[in-house]
Amino acid sequence: MTAANSDREFMSVTEMSERLGMSRSNLYTLIDRGVFLPPIYLTSNRQPIYSRSVAERNLLVRNTGLAINGQPIKFYRRRGVHGSSQNHRTTNRSNGQRRTRTRPGSILPTLVADLKSLGLSTVTEDAATAALTELFPGGTDGVAEGDVIRAIYRRLRR
Repeated sequence: MTAANSDREFMSVTEMSERLGMSRSNLYTLIDRGVFLPPIYLTSNRQPIYSRSVAERNLLVRNTGLAINGQPIKFYRRRGVHGSSQNHRTTNRSNGQRRTRTRPGSILPTLVADLKSLGLSTVTEDAATAALTELFPGGTDGVAEGDVIRAIYRRLRR
């Protein structure tokens, strides 16, 4: 494939979705909506595959933003592993690895709103900050959001 830098005549659905920069489920959703061409199925085992010409046409759809059904479509960039980048800060470590940390101030408004929806109507950002620093002195890196909310809720209910 010239557009995908491959000399193979066929590719799997997984390879097609990787080349398009999306998940397989998103690819199938867009196929159902008429944005991309569907794969062909082998008669011997019903395995879905893309021929070179169909794959090139799908890559053209991705690059031009004009769907197979003639409608314009906008493709958004994939989010990073940690969601939106505005709530996270990346720091460099001395060994060259990068680490993402949540900014403390960025989770407070959401945290307070979640605690209020759980019945703590009088909770303030100051109380949430105090409980957060007491329970998680090293930060909330690697801790699920639900676990953070649960721990702070229990602390503030006492």
